[in-house]
Amino acid sequence: MQAIPYRRSNLREAVLDRAAAAIEETGFDGISLRQIARDLGVSHAAPNRYFPDRQTLRTALVRHGLAELGDRLAAATTDPGADFGGRLTAFAAAFVGYAAAHPALTSLVLATTSDDSAEGDELNEIKQRTFGAAIALLDDAHREGIVVGDPDRVAMAILAVIQGLATMVAGGSIGDRPVDTVVTGTVDVLLHGLLPRPEPPAT
Repeated sequence: MQAIPYRRSNLREAVLDRAAAAIEETGFDGISLRQIARDLGVSHAAPNRYFPDRQTLRTALVRHGLAELGDRLAAATTDPGADFGGRLTAFAAAFVGYAAAHPALTSLVLATTSDDSAEGDELNEIKQRTFGAAIALLDDAHREGIVVGDPDRVAMAILAVIQGLATMVAGGSIGDRPVDTVVTGTVDVLLHGLLPRPEPPAT
């Protein structure tokens, strides 16, 4: 593979970018820092300055994925002309779209749990920022009376469904169904529920 040019000051970012691409090719277990060093045209030892072991690289990849996902989710929910349903659909589409484009990285990110260490606290803060756009969207909807019920329960239910859908897409579990159709159908169920809707009065 041809060496990828980089500036010495951004070697850490270059290694992360290459690792994020490599995980889609080989899975995390197949990532080799030696191969990444060769791809970048640096010495085998160069990445070790930033990633002395695989756990350090894994943690950094999770943070990298969460930051990218957070940027997409924030951008998707900022349309001032969209109503709540439109913004929720855009949020779900951005989340699921990221999972479709980066299935292995998404699976790694969503499978990572926090512990009680300082590192775990930091990861929790990053997750809060990642999903901050969704929480703000739901807060606005509650304030405007669009959504009713306990805000925390509603937020957990919606995020659980959309994250579950993203996990299914990342794992290839939706079959040949079009992703866009699955997203809009899922959001429709979230917005309108599972119970039969009353028939409109006869005119």
